[in-house]
Formats: sequence, structure tokens, C-alpha cells
Amino acid sequence: MSSPSSPQPFMSAKEAPHPTTTATLQIESDLHLEKRPIEYTTYTLPTSASAQFLLLAGDFGAISHSLQYQSFLSRTALQYQHIFLIGGNNEFKGRDLIPSPSP
Repeated sequence: MSSPSSPQPFMSAKEAPHPTTTATLQIESDLHLEKRPIEYTTYTLPTSASAQFLLLAGDFGAISHSLQYQSFLSRTALQYQHIFLIGGNNEFKGRDLIPSPSP
């Protein structure tokens, strides 16, 4: 039997601590704000009063609209503890991820 101070790499389900709190996550995707750039400043997500975290799961805007994109994220961030962002294919349209070499 191991002493209480020795590390235990694995725990059984019975030994694992039970969470005392829960986290709530709101998931949004495919907003396509890039189609009408004014939407970056006017669109408001339907929020859940209980959501602590927001997952933006792709295709909500284009990083080529950098100022508007940042404005939307900054305004939205005020409503959540954390925002998780997963870029979709539209986020990168019109923008090179790796700059082309200079001639």
C-alpha cells in the first residue's frame, strides 16, 4: 500500500473527486458576419444568462475584416468568462496564413 504522499498515477472512478461546480457553455457557429460587415458592430448573440463560456465554432466572420472582427470579439467577450474560438473556412478567406516570400 502506498503512503498518502506518494504519487498515484491513476484513480478509480470511486476515488476520483466529484465536481462541486458546473460550467455552462453556449455554442454558436455559422453567423457569417462577413457577408454584411455592418453586422460586426450591430449583431448581438442570443445569450443565455447562465452561460459562462462561449464557443464560436467557425464561420462567424473573416479576419480580413480585422477591425470589425476584433470589435465583435471585444464586445462579445464582455458577456462571458472565456471565449473559445475555432476558425472555419470563412475566417481565412481573403487572407494568407503564411505570407508570400518577397521577390
